[in-house]
Amino acid sequence: MSNTFATPKELVEELCRLRDLKVGIFGEKKPTIRSVSFAVPGTDYELTSWRVWEQAYRINVSDSKKTYDGVTGLKRRLPTCARGLFTYMDPRTKEQKIAIRGYDKFFNIDEIPLTTWNSLREHTKGPYELTVKENGCIIFISALSNGELIITSKHSFGAVEGQSVSHALAGERWLEDHLKKVGKSKKELAQELLKRQATAVAELCDDDFEEHILPYRGDRRGLYLHGLNMNIPEFTTASSEDVSAFAKVWGFLKTDSFYIHKFEDMKHFLEETAKTGRLNNRSVEGFVVRCHSTAQAGKRNSTNDFFFKYKFEEPYGMFRQWREVTKMLIHDKPLNYAKYKKITNEYVDFCRKKFQEKPELKALYLKNKGIISLREEFLLLSKLDAMTISVESSNEKPYTLLVPIATIGCGKTTVAKILEKLFNWPVVQNDNIPSGKGGPKKFARAIVNEFQNGHPIVFADRNNHIPNMRSALRSDVSAELEGVRYVALPFVQNLSTRSFVQERVISRGDRHQSIKVSEGVEKVNSILDMFYKQYKPFDPELFSHDEGYDDVIELDPHVGSLENARLIVDYMQQHIPDSITNYPSEDEFQRALEFAVNDYVPTYTKIMGESSLKKQERNSNEIQYFGAFIPSDKVKAILKDVIRSKGISWDDQFSSYTLQDSFHVTMIHRSQITLGPEMADLWQQYLNQLKKKRSNVIDHVSFTLRSLVWDGRVMCFKVDIDSKSMWFGKTGNPQLHITLGTTSPCIKPFESNLMLERLRTGKASQDEPEIHTIDVEPKVDITGTLQFLPKE
Repeated sequence: MSNTFATPKELVEELCRLRDLKVGIFGEKKPTIRSVSFAVPGTDYELTSWRVWEQAYRINVSDSKKTYDGVTGLKRRLPTCARGLFTYMDPRTKEQKIAIRGYDKFFNIDEIPLTTWNSLREHTKGPYELTVKENGCIIFISALSNGELIITSKHSFGAVEGQSVSHALAGERWLEDHLKKVGKSKKELAQELLKRQATAVAELCDDDFEEHILPYRGDRRGLYLHGLNMNIPEFTTASSEDVSAFAKVWGFLKTDSFYIHKFEDMKHFLEETAKTGRLNNRSVEGFVVRCHSTAQAGKRNSTNDFFFKYKFEEPYGMFRQWREVTKMLIHDKPLNYAKYKKITNEYVDFCRKKFQEKPELKALYLKNKGIISLREEFLLLSKLDAMTISVESSNEKPYTLLVPIATIGCGKTTVAKILEKLFNWPVVQNDNIPSGKGGPKKFARAIVNEFQNGHPIVFADRNNHIPNMRSALRSDVSAELEGVRYVALPFVQNLSTRSFVQERVISRGDRHQSIKVSEGVEKVNSILDMFYKQYKPFDPELFSHDEGYDDVIELDPHVGSLENARLIVDYMQQHIPDSITNYPSEDEFQRALEFAVNDYVPTYTKIMGESSLKKQERNSNEIQYFGAFIPSDKVKAILKDVIRSKGISWDDQFSSYTLQDSFHVTMIHRSQITLGPEMADLWQQYLNQLKKKRSNVIDHVSFTLRSLVWDGRVMCFKVDIDSKSMWFGKTGNPQLHITLGTTSPCIKPFESNLMLERLRTGKASQDEPEIHTIDVEPKVDITGTLQFLPKE
């Protein structure tokens, strides 16, 4: 999923532009695009190897805010997703050409939202080509326009300083050997690849040159051909049958491949094979699956080729850890490893003794020699089976952390206190931790202390309503303690939940560490509003921060805290039976509820004032935008009246739209600071007003609703700001509006900006939806509270 370029010239021009600007496409501080040039010996050709910041591939296929321009709302894309791209200018024609074209970056199962099983089931179609994932280093083979054959590694060509034999040169030696066996020459291969305008993609597997994870010895060494890619900007690759036939003619080792036509059959095969890590009695690291994707349909010249990989976690995850730990040991670095702790400790003890006996093994190991033999000797002496111990070790999770995901008033503390009363599971309350620097890490430290004090189950009593908060909690705890099972407890959040919990919070009075109704209902509502605006649902497919949780128990505030506690108890009894020796009786449940509701009283008051909440709010680096927030019930009532006044039926015209939970007019967005000093000054004016206030609300701003606008994707009210307002003429958005809803959760609300711009200019491409408008008559005025929204 990259920008589409019709010719290599267009692609190279864009790559050069981005490289020379040293720009971070997704807002990163480092340049996204870099290049290195190589002279081709004996010719006047020069190869340019293009490199993309590795993390950018993942951001590029995500739905992260980083992938959208904060002002225009347009999607940012990498110019190419190729991993391994070499270009050159033909000295004779001065034409830019692609010399080497690697695969588009592809991802492992569950590595990104697009490669979850549910997503793959939805957007891919068979047949599915399963290709054995050989375990070596990638080699590219192609030809220049003068007929010169070139062999490269992913980013390098020819000799490499500091290496006796580079990967590219080792690949060239093996290529010469393969060609000799079938009576072919490098010149003939160059002519064939030039005729095809293709790059041959192979895996160099040779333990005599460099060891990886799996052994390649004897006649299993060499170049395994697994791809023929067209040398064009768009990723287009040959079928496995064509690759296999090419390998036979030109002497390459063939990569095993086969077809499975149905998705569920493919999924079942991969999951079953993963249990043994073997195919046809041979250890394999996994498979690359080639198929077609409807997610890319409509792209110019797209063949919809789509790859994903299924890497076997066991025992290869353990083997990779051992390899890295061994290098740490040799370099005398602190040994840090999160998984397979017990068996890895034994392996480290073995390595220490071995290196004392034979110190020369260290230097060889650092040259990637002896990796496999050292591992195999340890397993042989230990009389252990690698698959069995890795699976057993990966399941070592003696601790369980219950992580609620909620807003204030959902009953999470009541649930926690019920469980504490029944089973003595500690409840670590974030509200009991004083405000100040390092609060999140102190919270994590308090959790770890409870685990280390002998408690196998702990309840992390905090809202955890923001994805990076959930991710940071997991990271902070795991950094200090391994073997923790993370169980997410998302509480249902919808419009009825909001009014329900609001009533609950107000009726609770001052029985809360940080929210005191005696200080005023308006302040309570302000705090609740802040949490609702920040809240993002738990969704591992949508938010990468939510990946890594072991299980999910969905809870509902409406059913009551006792019923939610029962759901957790049932889960624990099923998945961790040792944690609940005796299932509580009904009387015990009721007594625990009585304790949680009536007997438990907070003993610590956390000030949600200038020292904490306001301090956080006033940190300008944490502010995403300033907006005028308008009561949702009022907006919906006006929308209903406008539609009714024109005799339009909601069901007939707008049934596909889902309205937003809250509504606002964006006044200025943080991304606009970079547009120039005028916008930077305007942003500062908003910050200055914020500093003068002692509450969440900066001001009240009035607007006039002008028209209802929609295009089948997004719907909004176009508005004008009151000319008498101090904020008149002080907005960063020339198209002031209230986004009302979209027809899909995949559609971003800021598409309203694009729609209104098309409406203003009258410019639209043929494939863009038609825009409809209704004037709001008679005139309707509406007032919003000017506030800020923090970064997520």
